[in-house]
Amino acid sequence: MNEKIQAILLSIILELKKLRWSPASDWEITLHTDKKGSLIKQIPVEGSFKDEKWNDNIEILMELTLNSEDQITYFPNFTIYGHIFITSGLTGDIVYTMEDDNSYMEDDVKKNGKFKLSAANINRLVEDYVQNEYTSYISSHKDDIDYYKSGGRRKEGDMENDL
Repeated sequence: MNEKIQAILLSIILELKKLRWSPASDWEITLHTDKKGSLIKQIPVEGSFKDEKWNDNIEILMELTLNSEDQITYFPNFTIYGHIFITSGLTGDIVYTMEDDNSYMEDDVKKNGKFKLSAANINRLVEDYVQNEYTSYISSHKDDIDYYKSGGRRKEGDMENDL
């Protein structure tokens, strides 16, 4: 049972490495002891505010595990962790858990194409989620960004910062 889980996880990790994910320093230990793989990747994001546009990267740590209700079929489950920092000095955390739609059984260990599909799907889900979080974060903090970019000066009629 444990060998099957390790083989499936290792196959997905190897495919994710081809998509520029790097195994975390403890990945071999966590794979054998905790039945999970830890990977890191710089996710490119695009931001914009008023007329300014920029590109940035957010480092994401992903913990990949397999879930199973029947110990026959396994579904990749992954949790991502990241930290958003924008020029206004504001920061925000990204923590989110997702499940891949692909399922695996013992026989699938020999089917490399299925692991490529799963790795591509996981990569796409993570990149899309991180970009959406980055965009939402900028949108929800636009007043703070504007305040910072104006050199900390209040606009005429802005009474919120009087306290």
